[in-house]
Amino acid sequence: MDRDERALILSDGSLASAVACAAASEASALAGRKDRPAIMAWMSQHTPGLAARRKAVDAQTDLFGLDQLPPPEQLASVKAHGEAECIDLLRATYAAAHAGCVVVVWPIHCVTSEGAVDLDGVARTVDRSLLAARLVGLDAREHGHPGLRVEVPYVDLTDIQLADLAFEFAVPLRGCWWSTGGGSEAAAERARWTKALRAVGWRTEPAPMPPAQTPKATKPASTASVTTRVAAKP
Repeated sequence: MDRDERALILSDGSLASAVACAAASEASALAGRKDRPAIMAWMSQHTPGLAARRKAVDAQTDLFGLDQLPPPEQLASVKAHGEAECIDLLRATYAAAHAGCVVVVWPIHCVTSEGAVDLDGVARTVDRSLLAARLVGLDAREHGHPGLRVEVPYVDLTDIQLADLAFEFAVPLRGCWWSTGGGSEAAAERARWTKALRAVGWRTEPAPMPPAQTPKATKPASTASVTTRVAAKP
């Protein structure tokens, strides 16, 4: 992502989404842009922890000083995951173009249940992002952005690599859905990222934070208070 390009972040409230928001916010500030990066909720009605994820998208909007765009209405008749993802990505990319964003950041993170990089998922995601951008680019006369791109910068990272990026960008963990969400899904994600964050030297365990106690952000991520690294990188 170039510093002088307005970006749209597709967020599902995950740690990868928070990292993407931090990177876009920092790039925009360094470029001295007057308009802010945009964010859009990116999840299906069947995504685990849906309510907590929506709250996390709102938190990321405030934490990183972003403009939130309304997500495109999902088609209830489409049941297949891949088909729905293609349609939603196309509609989000069109929305980005009409909002003056020339890059869409899709912070998808393809790993298996065992934590290994999902190579098949990576290949599908890369192809899907390239094709979506090319299709939307065909209508550049209408939206004015022939060079629009869909980027997937974290698609092939391991959990530890992503956790290291989160530390480097000083990402506040309260911007992740599992930090405020309850239930078994949030607990599993919290345990997963606790392990990865500790591996890169995060001092304290990411604990669940009740929504009523979640502080309102007054600073961008680059100045937010974060835990100090105490261990060497693996």
